[in-house]
Amino acid sequence: MLPTTVHLFKRLLALVMLLLGALFAVSGYYAYNSKATLLANAATTTAKVVSLRDVQRLGGGVFPVFQFTTIEGSIIKTESSVSTSAYKVGDVVEIFYDPANPQQASINTFWQLWTTALWLGAASGLLLVTGAITLRTARKEKGKA
Repeated sequence: MLPTTVHLFKRLLALVMLLLGALFAVSGYYAYNSKATLLANAATTTAKVVSLRDVQRLGGGVFPVFQFTTIEGSIIKTESSVSTSAYKVGDVVEIFYDPANPQQASINTFWQLWTTALWLGAASGLLLVTGAITLRTARKEKGKA
């Protein structure tokens, strides 16, 4: 018996979810590994929030721009990769930065360090579980047809 359009759609949907889940898992691992590597090689210093960049695209958000001086005496200005409203201009924050690439810096808070990896991991888990359940349901329905 030929599969129905609904059955084919469910299988296709399940495969897309599984593929996206795998892609998010790889991206989440990369985000985690990037921060873990930064922390393993990082220097710590304080930085001053010098501006807040308000982004209107892709859901928007406010990204703190901070400035710090490296161990070598270079003045670096960089932007947080995570949107937050927790800071205002003039705030002093503790940061981690890579001495070999000082533009790779992160404010020393759990959320600033791990939010990207956590969101990608959560989305990956949700997509993989939902995709597996959908695929299993589609296979069971095919067996009954």
